Amino acid sequence: MWAHRRRVSGSWNGKRAVDYRRIEKIPHEWGTAVNVQFHGVRQHGQRFRDRVAFTRNPGKRRPALYGEYLVDAQGEDVVAGIRPPPAPINGETRKELAGSETLATLETTMPACYKAALRKFRTP
Repeated sequence: MWAHRRRVSGSWNGKRAVDYRRIEKIPHEWGTAVNVQFHGVRQHGQRFRDRVAFTRNPGKRRPALYGEYLVDAQGEDVVAGIRPPPAPINGETRKELAGSETLATLETTMPACYKAALRKFRTP
């Protein structure tokens, strides 16, 4: 677990993270947080998606389910930039995410999965 924490903390200065903070106007001195999760069973294939989501829109700093997803992926694949660019999870994210205007959202491709995310990431 400590190795993973160091890896996440070390990613703060990666090119993708620096570019993201610049685009979203997030101060570089804020630092990052590590969220430990456990996937008990991992499914693979076109029917499965993994997502990275926030309970606040990071650009507007207001409550909203905001995030991205990939097909047949794990959360690290979404944020590490080692796979094709992720797609927006909903219309709110699509409006904010440059270049995602033509990508299908999780909300439309897998509504049950999206509804589960809404329940899990309920905004305040």
